[in-house]
Amino acid sequence: MTSIASDQPSQAASPPVRPNLLERLYNRFEKALFYIGEITDLAVQTIQQAWRGPIEWPLVTAQFEQIGFKSLSIVAITSLFIGMVLALQTAYSLAEFGGKLFIGTVVSLSLVR
Repeated sequence: MTSIASDQPSQAASPPVRPNLLERLYNRFEKALFYIGEITDLAVQTIQQAWRGPIEWPLVTAQFEQIGFKSLSIVAITSLFIGMVLALQTAYSLAEFGGKLFIGTVVSLSLVR
């Protein structure tokens, strides 16, 4: 195996330059102002849409159905898996104290509350 000699000396990678304190403060201030501007824009658009006129109730009802009723399947699946994980973790904890009889009660109360 041969190596090729280069005319340029090898340089170690220089560490990245961090911005100084004023640059960091300016960047944080700029981000905060941008965020406040977005929130203000959202508030103005909300007020304009509320002031716009009557609410289109068929559209609102369709959105309620889409958001609420049609999402029950994913809510049920998520609740099922959360219940299984809670039962498993509770079983390990209550087994030390001889309380395996109360696993169902504890899991059902924690899911309801």
